[in-house]
Amino acid sequence: LSGAISSGAITSSASLKATDYRVNEGNSLAGGLFKEKNVTGSGSSNDLSIFAEGISNGGNIHFMTGGSATARATIDSSGNVGIGTTSPASLLDLRKTTAGSITGGSGNKGAVLTLHHEAQWENGYTGGDWLGAIDFSTGDGSAGEGIRASIRATSDNYYNTNSLAFYTADQGDTTLDLRMIIKNDGEVGIGRLPENAKVHILGNSSYVGNHGYSTLCLEDTSGYAGLNLRNGNNQWLIRNDGSSNALQIVNSSNASGPGVGSHSNRFEIEAGGDVKVGATGSGNAYKLEVYDGDYTTMMLRGPTYPMLKFKADNQNSGNNGSISIGSAGAIYMNPNNSTTGIYVGYDGVFNASSRQYYHAPYGEHHVRTGGAHGTGTYTLFTNGSSSTQSAGIVEVWGIYGTPSGASYRMYVISGNRSIATAVAHTQTNSVPIPVLAWSGANLQISNSNGSLYYHVRVTLQDIGISWAPTWGNFPGIN
Repeated sequence: LSGAISSGAITSSASLKATDYRVNEGNSLAGGLFKEKNVTGSGSSNDLSIFAEGISNGGNIHFMTGGSATARATIDSSGNVGIGTTSPASLLDLRKTTAGSITGGSGNKGAVLTLHHEAQWENGYTGGDWLGAIDFSTGDGSAGEGIRASIRATSDNYYNTNSLAFYTADQGDTTLDLRMIIKNDGEVGIGRLPENAKVHILGNSSYVGNHGYSTLCLEDTSGYAGLNLRNGNNQWLIRNDGSSNALQIVNSSNASGPGVGSHSNRFEIEAGGDVKVGATGSGNAYKLEVYDGDYTTMMLRGPTYPMLKFKADNQNSGNNGSISIGSAGAIYMNPNNSTTGIYVGYDGVFNASSRQYYHAPYGEHHVRTGGAHGTGTYTLFTNGSSSTQSAGIVEVWGIYGTPSGASYRMYVISGNRSIATAVAHTQTNSVPIPVLAWSGANLQISNSNGSLYYHVRVTLQDIGISWAPTWGNFPGIN
């Protein structure tokens, strides 16, 4: 055909031929534009280019190549485009058919969509471009109209280093924010770029119930949500026990597959806060329960002096005692974390402090010791009541001179604040004698010799109406 057609219609029962193409009106089934090779009849050719179905057949348009009447692409009457199918199910439907029954992988590909960016990034390029993207957009007239989500292949530097990034926009916001990225080396970042980790997650103040924020949430329909750390058949599992809601750390050495092998419970925090190490089961009133089938149940280890401390919140000081390892391997029990109570030396010798106390239904028993050097008057204790049912003894040892002389004397004291000598002053040489006396409710000891060393032990006993002693200022006794 040549020239212009200004009006009217061109009709023909035969074909209208140009040099290479033929326009065929066809019949009620078809019409098209054909590249002529071997037209055998109405609507039939070995090299069809565009073929339109009749309205009664659906009115689809097919695109054909390769010298056959096989449709390569189709636009149906609804505007859907199909590639590899004449019945597209969506706006763009890509399909591929592989014939035969496939029994082994041989490199068969399904439908592939390629997004290619032909560009040359040079040395000095620092990123910001994409190889391609898939954008998801909305025409909703409310706030945030436009692209709401995007998947992008990024160009990170000039040497073909690329990542796959996922973006979404906040409600009512048109800015796309990076939510997840898979780097070229396989590292995954959620909420941020990954840094020296296969998975790196940045939380965003995601509040969970009334109990704080959650960066990673694992949930399982059976209630046993967990994190598996696996090395072949050996694995550690951190999980929520679905029956008791306890947090458990378990391990197995024979977990060869799902449901295979057995797990041993190594650590557990029960729903009520009790902690079990190597122990299982609930109902025991222990905040910490440790069990081991061997002889070593628990070890405290430190570079110098490992210590186990105790604290009672209802005591203001908070220094309620400790057990520790001291010098030369001795074991110390310290009543206020600083004062030595009792200790056992590495040689097995038991050592007690200057203070002892026993309580039983029949009364109390106090033992206190101390020592002084030189002159002075000191209070041993103050008797809290003058009508006690009580008794006691006071022992005094003296050390005097070089080489030293030694002395010993014992007194009996009673709740009515009286004193009697039980053992008279006994000495090896001439040793000065300290004086024991009551001063009101205060039991005092006085010494007038500046060279005398002396030790005192006070033992108080009662049968129910106590001495109620307030210990005095004699060195070491309080």
